[in-house]
Amino acid sequence: DVVLVLDSEGLHAALAKMYAGCPRVNGVPKVEVVPLPKAGGVVQAAQKRIRFMRALRVRDYFYGVMRDFHPFSVLVDLSDVTLVQIETATLSSSMLPLGKESHKSVDFIVRAFSAHPSQLENALLAVVRANSMNEVLYAPMCGMVLVTKVEEHALQLLCPAPPPLPAQYLLVGDFKSMKFIDV
Repeated sequence: DVVLVLDSEGLHAALAKMYAGCPRVNGVPKVEVVPLPKAGGVVQAAQKRIRFMRALRVRDYFYGVMRDFHPFSVLVDLSDVTLVQIETATLSSSMLPLGKESHKSVDFIVRAFSAHPSQLENALLAVVRANSMNEVLYAPMCGMVLVTKVEEHALQLLCPAPPPLPAQYLLVGDFKSMKFIDV
């Protein structure tokens, strides 16, 4: 396996140290960390430009690049869908048994969305084809929907396909910074 680190000497050093004791196969490390310099002329994009480009890609997803798609507006009852979030959890070294070392493992946990649904207005949600909440983490994503309006017990969604939704699980990402108001 190869890990490519782009323009970050600190991250390269940390990863190289972490994988230094990795087993070798025929004298070659099983995990190799390779530093890559940033190409000349590359500049960091401004946050405003990144938000604009992200909103443009979302608009293209629903309406098409040539605006030849016609998305559907679907009213979905909150009892018909399950809003979920993926959270990360790390085990601190004080919680480990005596003599065990911490490997800084990160576990992903799927939980029900606990915030009020009104916070999801203008947020992008992933439609996940899972049979239970335990399957959400590894289940395929069917597509995306945009929450255009939040009513008392329902969500108004912009969908690329006609109703009904192909799955009941809607994955909520970082809804605080991923709003697409001008779509």
